[in-house]
Amino acid sequence: QLSDATGTSGGPGGGGTILPPDGTVGAFVVQSIETSHLPGPSNQDVYRCSKIQPQFNHYINSAKFESLKGGETLTVKKETSPGVFVNEGTVEVSLRNNVISFKRTDGQGKWGATSDYEVRLDETLENTRTQQLSTNCADCDGDRDGYNFWSFSTGTIDDEDDPTLDMTYPTTGDTSVPLSTIFSLEFSEAIDIESVVTVGGELEIANIALQRKLPGGSFEAAIPGNAFDVSLSGSNIQFALNENHVPPSNSFFNQPGVLEPYTEYKLTIQNIEDLCG
Repeated sequence: QLSDATGTSGGPGGGGTILPPDGTVGAFVVQSIETSHLPGPSNQDVYRCSKIQPQFNHYINSAKFESLKGGETLTVKKETSPGVFVNEGTVEVSLRNNVISFKRTDGQGKWGATSDYEVRLDETLENTRTQQLSTNCADCDGDRDGYNFWSFSTGTIDDEDDPTLDMTYPTTGDTSVPLSTIFSLEFSEAIDIESVVTVGGELEIANIALQRKLPGGSFEAAIPGNAFDVSLSGSNIQFALNENHVPPSNSFFNQPGVLEPYTEYKLTIQNIEDLCG
């Protein structure tokens, strides 16, 4: 739990840059592809239990995603010999804001041991402004037949370490926190987006809860999840209040989308999972 107090300034502070739901200016690209793995490159010695989690620089158009999900160009294939790819078991494909997750759901939920795989990302994927995915994917191995591809290999073991919270902004005890702060949580490894963001794209307040302290010393219920914009970048979670946040009726402050001035807040963080769950 972190406890902080606001000042009166309105700037974003040092939290970073949140991805707005309507995207940003520039090309729509793959930002990174995250796995749980042994020390070293993220595409080698991947734990068999790991989700494969491509992250993008814009929120993804959910309707377009649903039309491509389960097809040959938005999936994970096993490479049985050079250039020969097959389906292996059942792969669940899900979307949360700017992140797609691939999870093996049969075979005890694990990829094959010491096996080679290829992640495929259809180039007709769109952001929320209907801009199509760029072929300029720095993390990918190339593109062919209308999709970017990225290869990874598994080892023989599973992850046994829980993620740790290494850094926060604001930090506990901070004062004069800007009213339009972008909250930032940095973890020791890549984080499962599904423990942070709900199916509806809202902050999962069962796991990340922001509460306002009342004059009597108690804390209000957590601010609803739809009052935040939230995105994931590597092992960093960023979220900020949006225009859905309306000050409560007992507040002297009537500006939506920001924290209240001269007020103490408590942020509770729990049950955040890595890509092996």
